[in-house]
Amino acid sequence: MTIFVHGLSISNAIEVDLSSIEANWLMNTTTQEQLDAIASYINSLEQTEEDGYNQGDIDFVIDVINNLIGTTTSTYDESNYPGKDDGLPFEWWLDEDYIRNSGDFNIAFEGAPNAKEVAVFALFFEDSPAHIVNSTIAFAKAQELVADGTLTGIGDGKADAFRHAYWNALGTADFGPGTMKVFADAHEWGETGLSVTMDFYNNHKGRIIGTPHYNTNVSDEVLSDEVLEAVNDGDLKYINSSGNLVHTNL
Repeated sequence: MTIFVHGLSISNAIEVDLSSIEANWLMNTTTQEQLDAIASYINSLEQTEEDGYNQGDIDFVIDVINNLIGTTTSTYDESNYPGKDDGLPFEWWLDEDYIRNSGDFNIAFEGAPNAKEVAVFALFFEDSPAHIVNSTIAFAKAQELVADGTLTGIGDGKADAFRHAYWNALGTADFGPGTMKVFADAHEWGETGLSVTMDFYNNHKGRIIGTPHYNTNVSDEVLSDEVLEAVNDGDLKYINSSGNLVHTNL
């Protein structure tokens, strides 16, 4: 079987085992439609986990990811691949062990990526290096605001609310709210509790802030100022000393 995506053929040298329905879907939908469908599926994994994974569905998504990776990697070589300027090795996106264990893909304030993030990094490998850099920028700015007395609470406090919203605003400005939502939701996969509810809320608010700036070359400083304004206006949420999730102007 040979599949054509992006006008390129993917031979069955790539190890895939697709049903005729799945192969037909690959061959007769646009790459963007495929990416949208996969992103939607990845976004739903937390729900399907509660019901018990459908392994066949997961295998199909993995197969599609592998195929889409195969169509895009051929457009890059060792001189121009995504992540080169960040010191990442060529074709890092094909190496799950590298993504998981190298340390280059650690979210600054959380650590090594979870299994869902590994899949997302492979699928959105063109945006992944910037996504990781943005996490470092957001964490550093939150620490700065704590150090100068502007905010308190780097863990579940107002500074944490700022950090998550700023991280999502940066990513949304870089590659749009849809892709940033996939990254952010993957990061929270498998986590529960009030702090996760807080993170989802502030991530969402950050994407709202970043959306008008998508593809506008907005500066980090402008986004930081807008997120800090959202903190002061109470548009974000944090966990107060009583253990309650409240708005950041309280």
